[in-house]
Amino acid sequence: MVGKEQQPNPEQLNNLARILDEVFIQRHDLYARQLDNGRYVCVREPLTQAHLEAHLQGKITLGTYMLDTESKGNFLVLDADDDPNWRRLQGITRVLEGMETESYLERSRRGGHLWLFFEKSLPGREMRKFGQGLLKHFNIDSVELFPKQNKLKTGPGSLVRL
Repeated sequence: MVGKEQQPNPEQLNNLARILDEVFIQRHDLYARQLDNGRYVCVREPLTQAHLEAHLQGKITLGTYMLDTESKGNFLVLDADDDPNWRRLQGITRVLEGMETESYLERSRRGGHLWLFFEKSLPGREMRKFGQGLLKHFNIDSVELFPKQNKLKTGPGSLVRL
């Protein structure tokens, strides 16, 4: 999200929204929107460029569903809800860097997220197996792994805040 003092011009906003779409959006047939109480609701309407621009402007807060309609995704997220686990995610990042594997750390209010992107869409089962292997290798059992399911059964599945 961009602060009010740094609002991009319309062309920049359009480009940022397009990049956000290309990198993070798995499906366009619906989207997750955060309510004032912090909960997310599934909006069963098409996600548009205008929604993404409003999110970037701070007018609304969106979440992205982790799996597409075929239960595939392009990234996984490890979510640490406290400082000790945040430091563990930082350790994973350092090891991955040593292996020339890109990962992205993002600080949150209570901890942070480690994002790992794949070159192509993978089945949820494969993404989760990789994430579970990382957590097991580093002996971490108190970090959430997204997506939370191997395959969609009912509903759109798990989401993370954009």
